[in-house]
This record gives sequence, structure tokens and C-alpha cells, in this order.
Amino acid sequence: MSVPRLPAVTQDISIVVNNDVPSSDCVRVIKQAGGELVESIKFIDQYRGEQVAEGKRGLTYSIVYRDNSKTLTDDEVAKVHRRIVSALDRRLNAKIRD
Repeated sequence: MSVPRLPAVTQDISIVVNNDVPSSDCVRVIKQAGGELVESIKFIDQYRGEQVAEGKRGLTYSIVYRDNSKTLTDDEVAKVHRRIVSALDRRLNAKIRD
């Protein structure tokens, strides 16, 4: 495996979904919405408790963004991240966890 020559940007995303939404669906939506800039997605944590409504759970993922042709700007990463958030909301009714 070769070492990438351009830096990656890592951002975490914490969402709240219904208990019946599989984590694999969330990962699929993140990949589809992020496109080629999403290099990897790592499941970090699941939370159920006082801060999450009954019948829901919090999921946290770490997303690594990388463009193999150039260094990504903060604005480029933010745009893709917003697109992912919007797709999660639209397709899975997932909300960003405060």
C-alpha cells in the first residue's frame, strides 16, 4: 500500500436516527453523498440515553476526505459535509446530534 502524497481531512459526524435504521444504511448514504472525496468512514460510537429521544439512538462516524489530485480546502470539505448531512436527513430522517 502506497503512502498518499496529499493530506486528508477528517471530520466527525454525530447523528440521531430511529432505532430500526441500520448503521450500514448510514454508511451507504455517507458514501453516496460524499462521492469520490470520501476515502473512508469509521464507526466511532453509539449512544442511547437521556440526551436522545425514546426510540432513537445516536451514532457517530469519523469521515476521512481526500482528493488525490489536489489539497482540499476547508470550503470544499464543508460543502461535501453539508451535502452528506442533507442526504442523511432526506433519506433516513437522520438529524445532527447536538
